[in-house]
Amino acid sequence: MVPVRIITRVSFTSDMQYLVIARGKEFSLPVESWATMAETGIRTIEYLKNLEAEGKVKISGAFGVEWGGYMVLDVDSFDEVTSIILMCPGSTSINWEVHPIATWQGVTESLTKFGDKGRATMARRQQSSQQGQGSS
Repeated sequence: MVPVRIITRVSFTSDMQYLVIARGKEFSLPVESWATMAETGIRTIEYLKNLEAEGKVKISGAFGVEWGGYMVLDVDSFDEVTSIILMCPGSTSINWEVHPIATWQGVTESLTKFGDKGRATMARRQQSSQQGQGSS
């Protein structure tokens, strides 16, 4: 089972991207396994390059002093994020964090709609309250 920690509160926009943070699990690796681990790392980078070519990875990179990295995925659903993680070489030796992210423009548009909906609801409540007072 690949551990995935999902950070989410509210979806501000349907124009959603996902920040995926991958950190290698801490474990002792015998010298005999270093070559295999390096090959897995190279396969992972090739996998990410293929996803970039498909337009699914917008940006990715490695951490400078830590075994891990990040990528911003532009995909249609969280199911697709999960699939990408599960297909990643060495995914079982990585701790994953997934953060849904949005652009400031998308958040502004969603907050405007949210505010409009709140004002409309308050106006209906006020109208209903006035009608109730008028029939007494």
